Amino acid sequence: MQTTQAINNNKKLIFCSYSCIYSSLVLNKLLEDKNIDVVAIVNSSRILKPDYGVLTGSLKQIRLSGWRYSTYLFLITDIFHWLQAVLTLRKQSLKTIHGIAKQNDIPIINTKDINGKESIDFIRNHQADFLLAAHFNQLVKPEILAMPSLECLNIHPSLLPAFKGVDPVFYAILQKQGGVGVSLHRMAESFDTGEVLLQAEQAIAITGNCLFSINCELFVKGAELAVNWINGVQPPTIPTLLENDDQYDSWPSVEKVTQFSGSGSKLMCLLKYLSIIFTGKQA
Repeated sequence: MQTTQAINNNKKLIFCSYSCIYSSLVLNKLLEDKNIDVVAIVNSSRILKPDYGVLTGSLKQIRLSGWRYSTYLFLITDIFHWLQAVLTLRKQSLKTIHGIAKQNDIPIINTKDINGKESIDFIRNHQADFLLAAHFNQLVKPEILAMPSLECLNIHPSLLPAFKGVDPVFYAILQKQGGVGVSLHRMAESFDTGEVLLQAEQAIAITGNCLFSINCELFVKGAELAVNWINGVQPPTIPTLLENDDQYDSWPSVEKVTQFSGSGSKLMCLLKYLSIIFTGKQA
């Protein structure tokens, strides 16, 4: 008697991020798709530089960007993590990527260097088809990029090549751009370069909105682009190759944050923040 085993043709994906609200929204969107198996997660534990500890990195961030911007970062990362203890019994609440990993039995590694031997072995051992980064603060180097049968992708919340850098939405608001968007691109040997595969412009009102709310919308849309690409739902366009150039915005300075706030723009919308945490949904 011949037995037939079910063949799983799902695409295997490794997700890379710095644990925060944005990364949880992206991961949940990936897990909703029945054709994608998230087989592992790489979480960055780096703050600014790999040799900084938590205290040193946090103090350097405050000195660099000031209290207002650092508080915004604190809300989407550490305070979000601390609230998990309060929200444990609420099934609808948004979980951290560690909580999501535990619920779904997904292996996760915390690393300050994705290009170190332990992380490379972790990635290689999971034999994934795709490595997808979103809100990830480390450069993926050639040893990983050149792995056979592994397509390395990144979600970047701007319409590349515009606004390469750390916080593109901040700079789009600061420079009073008329619209925002998100790009899915292949990783290259420098940040925010490589082929742009898919883009979506979002009709989001910048005036009266906040940095947090816009980022939530763009990262969710970026996750949808990634799902479409992985599933082969792609427009008949030739990918655009991005060149490496000097137009790269680093962390906002205290002066730029002051200018941002002085123009009436907001970093955080607390009601939106609480709504997403308690409901687990962006909208």
